[in-house]
Amino acid sequence: MKRVAIYIRVSTTEQALEGYSIGAQKEKLIAYCKAKEWAVEDIYVDGGYSGSNTDRPALKSLLANIKDIDIVLVYKLDRLSRSQKDTLHLIEDEFLQNNIDFVSITENFDTTSPFGRAMIGILSVFAQLERENIKERCKMGRVERAKQGLWVGVPTPPIGYDLIDSTLIVNEYEALQVKEIFDLFINGYGTQRIQNVFNKKGYHTKYGNWFNISLHTIPRIIKNRAYIGEVSYEKQWYKGIHDGIIDIDTFNKANLALENRKSNDRNLQHFLSGLLFCSECGEKYVSDVWHGKTIYICKNRKNGYKQEIKCHNEKFSAQELENMAVKKIKKILKNKDGFIKLRYEKQNKQKNNNDNGTLIKRSTEIDRQINKLMDLYQLDAVPYKEISVRIETLHNEKQLLEKGIKKEPPTETMSIEDIFDLLKDFDAVWNELEPAEKKEITSQLLGEKILVSSCGI
Repeated sequence: MKRVAIYIRVSTTEQALEGYSIGAQKEKLIAYCKAKEWAVEDIYVDGGYSGSNTDRPALKSLLANIKDIDIVLVYKLDRLSRSQKDTLHLIEDEFLQNNIDFVSITENFDTTSPFGRAMIGILSVFAQLERENIKERCKMGRVERAKQGLWVGVPTPPIGYDLIDSTLIVNEYEALQVKEIFDLFINGYGTQRIQNVFNKKGYHTKYGNWFNISLHTIPRIIKNRAYIGEVSYEKQWYKGIHDGIIDIDTFNKANLALENRKSNDRNLQHFLSGLLFCSECGEKYVSDVWHGKTIYICKNRKNGYKQEIKCHNEKFSAQELENMAVKKIKKILKNKDGFIKLRYEKQNKQKNNNDNGTLIKRSTEIDRQINKLMDLYQLDAVPYKEISVRIETLHNEKQLLEKGIKKEPPTETMSIEDIFDLLKDFDAVWNELEPAEKKEITSQLLGEKILVSSCGI
């Protein structure tokens, strides 16, 4: 008696279709075996798996036990695979090489006859054609949904939104952070500084806090047109049905700043540019190339042949002066409570532009969540240990939010506290800063006019 392995596959979309359900296939295949007087050795079922590849647990199990059977039986050829290449590989390389026949009851052929083997190749072509048609229909459906303004991107929505029924819904607490990112970026803040500000305020999103955020996240937020009410598919943008968080003018300003920042970063390779002045003649020190290396040189000396004032002050390699500047900055950072702090606190008075309403609303929401957790504890619905950990987390977040409500936010220039906080671990942070950020920190700590003498700075 022939030993038969029955293989059944249904994809998610096919489970509801008549004739393709697991039960329907199993009933017909067992009846077929009885009519042929074959013994059913085992039934292998892959529920909810696509036929586009062979990465299916039941199929792998069948192949592992292939020595124990004589026939592989399926309801229809495309149940085995929708890929022509995979179908022929399974039948010719796995089944026939091991003297295993393959039978499909719907197409009414098997590999015991030459005609059946020829039909396999023909039907495999049609199985793959159907798969390609399904892909094309799915693509057209996504394009149409995008044109209707529905979100068709990844299932994880962008920061600032929650995804409900394929529609982006504004998350007010996260939207506050998105608005602040655009505002700070337009006003000259770099990604590292924005991250530092958000960490101090205790901000977090559905994806966690900002402490370990990728440096690419903020530029991606700046460029994401979803924040002006649009949705995309295949790099095409359409008018969305969701509310925008950022107005078009702010969006354009931020993206212009991003492009300018990229251009400046390429050109501003040395952060002392524009800050150095000659101690002898008062002219600016400018960057130049000398024997293939970047140097700083007094402008009057560089153009001495056409200047009325002749200057003979020393020229320095860019690296040499920058190393001097870094040493001075490190020394100042050790004197946090000295006169430097008092001097620059006066220059960086801050104005209150914080959206206290949203922060207060979030604080109220935390109170509501804590009360709900207490109710669950009283009902013994959640273990005390888990309750206490969750309450402590919410309480810590509320404390940070309350500090943010009372404390005035940073202005367009970095405060001395920001600098000290940002550069706590100087060696780890300094090289990650953008050139513009290095220049601003240097100008605040060493001054906007750094004199260069024959000994350096």
